[in-house]
Amino acid sequence: MVTTETVKRITDFIKNLTGIKWGIVIDKSTNSLTYMYKVISDDQAQRMSSIFLEMSNVIEKLRGVLSSIKESSEVPQSMCIRLGDNIIEIEEYLDYIYVLYGDNRLYNSVSLVFDRLRRRDLVKCGVCNKDLTLATYICPRCGRSIPFIVSRCPYCGYNVRIKRCPYCKAQINSINGKRVYRSLAVLATSVTMGFIIIGASIYVALMVKPPIYEIGVIGSLIGVLVMYIGKRVFSRIY
Repeated sequence: MVTTETVKRITDFIKNLTGIKWGIVIDKSTNSLTYMYKVISDDQAQRMSSIFLEMSNVIEKLRGVLSSIKESSEVPQSMCIRLGDNIIEIEEYLDYIYVLYGDNRLYNSVSLVFDRLRRRDLVKCGVCNKDLTLATYICPRCGRSIPFIVSRCPYCGYNVRIKRCPYCKAQINSINGKRVYRSLAVLATSVTMGFIIIGASIYVALMVKPPIYEIGVIGSLIGVLVMYIGKRVFSRIY
């Protein structure tokens, strides 16, 4: 029952991602196709299921060879076949083979999720303790649906490390689930001080005779630096 529920959670996660065109899930214990969706037909899915089962056996043999080599500290858990701008990604987890076809920019992000699942290194919200490993997130810049636990959007590169938990809405670091505390007082103080320094330096520069513009420039740079430091402190993670 747990395995069936996990497979459903994973397939729901995959379906919610932007860029996945089709996918199938193969049950290795019964050598049968257990799930498929989108544009692929039944006949195509069955034929590919047989092929990927054979590939899984080859990967299993490769694991055995690599594990016997002392210099090899890691063994393959996933496979990627690049087809132009798209890929076929093959992931194994809990006796199931997940085969996905879609945008090649998603590979590292999806592979990260499966790697976390295999290592049981789940990302949980530090506030409500909900599991976020298989959650998705809409990038605020490009609007695409991406894995919640990534730090940058795989499509536009936007920094999305800090997100709101989809359950409790707390701001958290999506890599480790820790809560993010933001100090509005520090931000407001730094911005105010920055503008005061900029304004004072420009005033002094123009009041002296003849005007010393260097004072205004240096003061403005110091003011901007104060505001930047305040912004960094504002985003500090505890």
